[in-house]
Amino acid sequence: MTLLVVSPSPDTYALSPKLESACPSATVRVTRVTYVGASSNVGKLTRYASVSRSLTGIAGVFVPEPSRPDTCQARLTVTLAGSSSLPASVPNPIPRMAATGGDDEVYRYWGDRGVALLDVTWAEPNCG
Repeated sequence: MTLLVVSPSPDTYALSPKLESACPSATVRVTRVTYVGASSNVGKLTRYASVSRSLTGIAGVFVPEPSRPDTCQARLTVTLAGSSSLPASVPNPIPRMAATGGDDEVYRYWGDRGVALLDVTWAEPNCG
């Protein structure tokens, strides 16, 4: 699915020209969802907010990041393509992401559930 959606600029998504050409009536839903936790070390992050938009052509559609909690919470935001039910909570990958600098684990987690991620952002709590 991710090859069917392109991101011409940050926070903007569109159908790929190939998909639009092959199927001009195609519609793909893009959703951004934020999960939060009270600290970086909690076992699970809880769904906080989400924003969805439908892509119907090659013109870019702005998909804003969902509202953010205060900075004193761990935050994981994923952007996904397609219709998927969003879990109420997910295992917390932030400690491993902070240690390795990579987000492969997040892509693998969602991919194992048949979800095509387009982007991942995260932040550790900043309570200072």
